[in-house]
Amino acid sequence: MLRKWWVRWPAHFVSLLMSLIVFIVLLAVTFVGSESGRVWLLGKGLPLALKGSPVRIEVEDVGSPDLGHWSFGLLEVYLNEKQLVRARALDLQVDINSLFAQRVHVDNLSADDLYINLVDTLPESSEEEDEDAPDSGAAAMWPVALDELSLLRLKVKAPGMEDIPAAKIHGSGTLYWTDVPLTLELNAGTLEDKPAQIAIATQWDEQKRLTLTAMLNEPAGGWLGGLAKMPAWQALDVELKAVIAQSEPSGQTTDGSRQGPTYGIDLQQLKAPLFGHNLRASGKVDVNLDAFLVQTEGLDIYVDQRLQKIRGRVTDEELDAQVDIDRFPLDVLAPWTKDFSSGNASASLRATGSLNDPKASGNVSVRTNFGGKPLIASVRGSGGKDKIVVESLSASLDELQAQASGTVDLAAEKLNIRVTRAQTPLSYLSLLEIAPPEGLTLFAEATNVSVTGPYVSPNYEGQVAARGAYLDLPFTVQGGVKGGVDSVILRDARVNTRDAWVTASGKIDWSKSLLDLSAKGGKIPLDLLSKLEIELPPELGPTLVGVDAKVKGKFTKPEFSGVAQVAGSFKSQAFAVSANLSGSPDALNFRSFRAELPRAPSAEGNAASQAELATLEGSGQVSIAKSTLNLDVTAHKLPYSLAALADVALPPDLSGDLDADLHVEGPFTNPKVSGRLHTAGRYSTLPFEVSGEGSGGTQGVDISSLSANLGEAGRVDLSGWWRPDGFDVSLHCSGVNTKSLQAFGWEMQHGVLNTDLRLQGSLQQPKVDGYFAYATEIEGMDDKGRKQKYPFQLHTDISTREDEILSLFTVVKKDDTQTGRVKLDINARTYLDFFNQLQGEPDVRKIPLDVSVAGNLETRWLNFLLDPDIHRFSGDLNLNLSAQGVLGDPLLNGDLKLQDGFYENRITSTLFKDAQANLAFAGRKMTLSDSSASDGGSGKLELLGHVDWSELNGGEENEDNPIALQLVATNASILRRSDMEGAVSGKLTLEGDFKNLLLSGKVEVLPFAMMLDAALGRDIPEIEVREVAKEEQEDESILPLPKVALDIRLIVNQQAFLRGRGLEAELKGRVFAKGPLESASYRGSFETLRGTFEVFGKKFDLEEGEVLFENDSFTMFIVGVYTSKDTEYRAELSGSLASLKVNLSSNPPLPEDEILSQLMFGKSVRNITPIQAYRLAAAVQTLRGEGGSFFDPIATTRDLLGVDTLSVDTQETDNGSGVSVGVGKYLTERVYLELERTPDPAQPWKGSVEVELNPNLNLETTTGGQSGFGGVELQWKQDY
Repeated sequence: MLRKWWVRWPAHFVSLLMSLIVFIVLLAVTFVGSESGRVWLLGKGLPLALKGSPVRIEVEDVGSPDLGHWSFGLLEVYLNEKQLVRARALDLQVDINSLFAQRVHVDNLSADDLYINLVDTLPESSEEEDEDAPDSGAAAMWPVALDELSLLRLKVKAPGMEDIPAAKIHGSGTLYWTDVPLTLELNAGTLEDKPAQIAIATQWDEQKRLTLTAMLNEPAGGWLGGLAKMPAWQALDVELKAVIAQSEPSGQTTDGSRQGPTYGIDLQQLKAPLFGHNLRASGKVDVNLDAFLVQTEGLDIYVDQRLQKIRGRVTDEELDAQVDIDRFPLDVLAPWTKDFSSGNASASLRATGSLNDPKASGNVSVRTNFGGKPLIASVRGSGGKDKIVVESLSASLDELQAQASGTVDLAAEKLNIRVTRAQTPLSYLSLLEIAPPEGLTLFAEATNVSVTGPYVSPNYEGQVAARGAYLDLPFTVQGGVKGGVDSVILRDARVNTRDAWVTASGKIDWSKSLLDLSAKGGKIPLDLLSKLEIELPPELGPTLVGVDAKVKGKFTKPEFSGVAQVAGSFKSQAFAVSANLSGSPDALNFRSFRAELPRAPSAEGNAASQAELATLEGSGQVSIAKSTLNLDVTAHKLPYSLAALADVALPPDLSGDLDADLHVEGPFTNPKVSGRLHTAGRYSTLPFEVSGEGSGGTQGVDISSLSANLGEAGRVDLSGWWRPDGFDVSLHCSGVNTKSLQAFGWEMQHGVLNTDLRLQGSLQQPKVDGYFAYATEIEGMDDKGRKQKYPFQLHTDISTREDEILSLFTVVKKDDTQTGRVKLDINARTYLDFFNQLQGEPDVRKIPLDVSVAGNLETRWLNFLLDPDIHRFSGDLNLNLSAQGVLGDPLLNGDLKLQDGFYENRITSTLFKDAQANLAFAGRKMTLSDSSASDGGSGKLELLGHVDWSELNGGEENEDNPIALQLVATNASILRRSDMEGAVSGKLTLEGDFKNLLLSGKVEVLPFAMMLDAALGRDIPEIEVREVAKEEQEDESILPLPKVALDIRLIVNQQAFLRGRGLEAELKGRVFAKGPLESASYRGSFETLRGTFEVFGKKFDLEEGEVLFENDSFTMFIVGVYTSKDTEYRAELSGSLASLKVNLSSNPPLPEDEILSQLMFGKSVRNITPIQAYRLAAAVQTLRGEGGSFFDPIATTRDLLGVDTLSVDTQETDNGSGVSVGVGKYLTERVYLELERTPDPAQPWKGSVEVELNPNLNLETTTGGQSGFGGVELQWKQDY
C-alpha cells in the first residue's frame, strides 16, 4: 500500500478546509454585503449545504468585518458524529478576487487552539482501494498561497499516536503557485518540558531545482527521541540538505501510457546521531515511480567513519545490486531486539537477475553477544528462489560450536546438509527457554552427521558423544545414531559412570510406537535411584546391579526378558540376588530367582555352619493386570538374625534357623499360602525345634500339624482350622517347663505345665473344653519356722455347658494333699454380647459382671507369691460369692470367711494368731463381722463395720455413713523388734462416704521401749516413688478415691523408755495428728519422768526435761545433775536438732575448762597430759559451737579404725605412769566387744564381751583386772 493515512490525511484536511473557505466566501459575496447578513446567512446556509452529508459544522461567536474576513469564537467539525476539528479564536482572511481565478489566496490563518482528531474519523481503506484510486494530481487542485500561518497551540490525535504533544506553528508557503510547484517556510516547536524545534525551508533555482533544508533539535528524553526509540540519554541534532531535480518524461510505460518524470535526488548532507553513533550519508539516487526505477552509482553511508556502500539498479525486469557492509554496529538494533545488543556485522552481497527470479551470492559475518555469551558466525554461499547452496557455515556461541555445508532445495523442499562437527553444553538449552534437569551437566559432540530428505521428515545419521555429571556423578555417552522422524536406530550406544556401564542397541519406531532394544549393564550402583529422588532405606549399604535384557513391542505395552543380578548389604547383612524373568506391564514371569545371604560368624566358630549359605529361591508368575500371584518359594537356613532387618527385636539369647517350602497363589489382597516349615534353635540354654504343615489366607487357616519340641522342657502341639464363621483348634502341652515361657515375657514360678484344650464353635458362640495342670515347688516355713520346699499342684478342668456357662473347676494340692477346691462359673454369653456390640475402646466401668465362685482354700500355699524372708501367713478361706451388674456398679452376694488365720512379719516381729473374719455381701453392701486376731499373747485386735456403695450410682441414700469401720486394739503388741517394742490399746474409726472420710480415735501406747544403740545404727532404706500419669489413673479408676482426714490422739502416759548411747529415760507425752491425709498437721510434747544421760563420760541424773515438736519444728530442753565428792555439776541441753547447745555449770562455780577436765579426766586442768589437753581444747570448742573447724585426733582416729569407741589415757603403775589405749566395737546389735592396752607389764591386756540376752537381761564376761583373772556376770534390769 503506497499511501498510508499519514500521507492521505493532510490532503483530505486541506481539501476540506479549502472547500469550506470557498463556500463561505462565495455565499457571502453572492447574497449579503453586510456583516449581519453574512453571519445570518452562514447560520442558515451551512445546515442546508451539508444536509445529507456525513459532515456537521457548529460555530459560535461568528464575525465577518469585511468581505472574505471571518472570525469564529468556536468552530467544531463533526464527521459521522465524531469530532474531527475544534478551533478556538479562529481568524481567516481570504482574497475574494483570487477565487474567481480558480486560485486560493489566504492572507492569514490563525487560531489560539486547534485540535484535530484523526482517530476513528477517517474512513477505512484497503490496499486495493488505494491502488485503484484515481490520481488527483496537481491538475485537480487549485493553486494555493498561504501568506501567514499562526497556530498558538496545535494538538493532533492520530491512530496509534494518541500521545503526540501539542505544538506551536508559524510559517508560510505556496502550492503550484505561478511556476513554482512548492515553497515552504515552517518553524514549529513542541509545548512540553523538553521541547523539540523543527525548521523546514525550500528554495527553487533557475534550473528548476528544489533545495530542501531541514533541522531538528530536541533535548535528551524528548518525545521525538522516544518515538525513534533513541536512548534516554541521546539528544537529537539532525541536519538535512538535498537537491531534487525533475527531468522531462521520456518514453512510455509498459501499458502504453505516458511515462512520468524521473526525479534526481542529490543527498548532499544528512547528519544525525544514531544510538551513540554518528551517521552521515551522501549520494545520488534516481527514482521513477511509473517505470519502477531505482538506481544509484553509489550511496555512501558512514557510521563512525566506516563506509557502508550501496550501488546498483532495480527495475521491473532487471536486478543488479551490490551491498558492502563494514562492521555495522548491531547495538543500533537494540530497541527492536534484546538478543543482539552489541557487536557488529560485515557483509558483501551481490544480487542479479530480476525481481521475479533473483539470484544472490556472497558472505556474511557477525560478531555479537547472544544470551550473554559471545557469538561468532560466518556463512558463505549462493542461491536463488529454487535452491540455496551453503558452501560453508561456521558458528560458535562460547562453547557451542558448529560447522556445516550443503544445499537446501526450496523447490523440492529437501535438505542435504552435512554437519562435520557440532558441540554444545546442556546449559545452552536455556537459550531456547528450555530448563535442563536440575543437577545435570552435559557437553555433547556430534561428528559427521548427515541430514537429508524432505523438510518435514529428514533422515539423519552420525556419531554422538557426550560427557557430563548428574548430581556430582560423572558419566560419558557415545554411540551411533541413524534414523528419521519415524524411527531411530541406536548402534552400540554406551554410558559409563565410574565403574558402572550400560550398552544399548536396537530400533525405536516412533511412527508405529514400537521398541526393539537390547541392553546390558554392570556394576551399576543402586544408590543411583536416590539421584532420581527415589528414597532408599538408609540402612542399605553399597549395592551393585547387573542386567542383560531385551525390550520389544508397543511403547504402551512393551515385553521384556532378561537376567538381573544385585549384590550388596542391608544393615551389615551381605546379600546377592539373581533373577531370570520376562514379562510385560500386565504380568511378570519369574523363571527363577535366588537370594543368597552369607551367614554371620557364630560364637562357636563352626566353619561348616558359616560356609553354608542362607538362601531364598523360587519361581512363578505375577499378574499385574489381574492382581494375582502364583509363586513357589523355598527358604533354606534363614537365621533368626534376619528379623533385625525388618526392625523386629528378638531376645538376644534367641538363635536358630528357618527352612520353608511354600506355595503362594491368589489375588494380591487375599493370597493363599500353603506348605511346610521347620525351624530349630536355642533360647538361652533351652534348645527347641518347631515343624508344621498347613495352608491359609485371609478367609481361613488349616493347620495339619504344628509341633514345638522343647527337649527336656516339654512339647507343644497345635492343630485345627479357622474360618470367619467358625473354628476348631486343639492345643496340647506336655511337660512344658514354665521357665521356657520367659522368652515371651511371662514370669511364672518354675514348674511343669500340662494342658489339653479344644476350642471350637464361633466367636459368637465359642466352646472350650479341656484341662490345665501346673506343678511346682514352693518355699515356705514349717511349724518350727524353718524354710522348706513343698510340692504344689494346680489342676483346672475347663468346660462349656449347654447354657453357655464357662466352668473352671480348680483343685489345689500340696504334698499330694488337697488344700483347696474352687469353682468359677462365667456366663460367657454376657461377655460375648458386650464385646460383639463394642465399638472403639471399652469403658471399664461398663464391663459387665456375671460370675460366681465357690470353694475353700488353704492360703498357706500363697506364701510363694511373697518374700518368705519377710512375710508368712496361713489360714482357711471359704468362698461363696456371685457378682452381677457392671464393674462401675457391682452387685455382690454371698460371703468370704477366714478361719485359723496366722500372719508374721519377720522385720517388725509382728505376729497375729487365731485370726478370723466374716465378710457378708448383699447387693451393694459389705458387712464385716466376727473379725478378730490375737498377738500371740494377751493382746487382741477386733475389726467390724460395713461399706455401702449404693449412692455411688444414684441409689437410695442411707442415714448411716456409707463407710463405717472400727478397729479396737486391746494391749496388742504391734512391734517386737530388738530395738523397739510396744503394745497399743484404743479404738480407731473410719467413717464417711466415698467423697470424704474421717479417720479418728484415741490410741494409748503401753508399754513402749526403744534402744537407741540399735535403732540409730540402722540404715533406713528409702523407696523412690514416682506417680506416673496420676490424673489419667484417677480418671480411669472404677471407684473414685475419697479424701481422707485425720483426727488421732496418741497417748504415752507411763512405761515408755528410751535407752542407749548413754541415755536411760522414762518419758510421757502426747501426739496429735489432724487435717487432710496428704497435708496433716502433727504436734505434741514429751517430758522426762526419771533417768540418766551420759556427757563426757559421766552419768547425769535427769532432773527435768521436755521435748516439743510441731510438724518439722523440734525443740528440747533437758537438765541433768552429776555429783562428785564435794562438787555438783549441772548440764543443760537446749535447742533444736540442727543447733543443739550444751551448757555446763558447777557448784561451787568453776571455769568451763576446769569443769570439763574434772568430768573427762577426774583431775584438774593443771594436771592433765598433753593429749588430754588437746582433747579438752576440742571439747571446749565443741561447747562453744566451734567444733566443726577444730581437729579432734581421737575422733579422727576412731573413724579411720572403724570402731565405735576409742580412749587414750594415763595410768599409774608400780613403775610409774603410762598411757593406756582402749577400743570398743558393736559386733552385732546385741554383742559389744571392748579391748584395752595398759602400761602394766604384769597385765598388758584387758577385755570384755557384753551380750544382750533380752531387753531386761545382759551377760558380761571379762579378762584381766587386778588379779589377772576374768569373770562372768548376769545383769538384770527392770523398768518401773
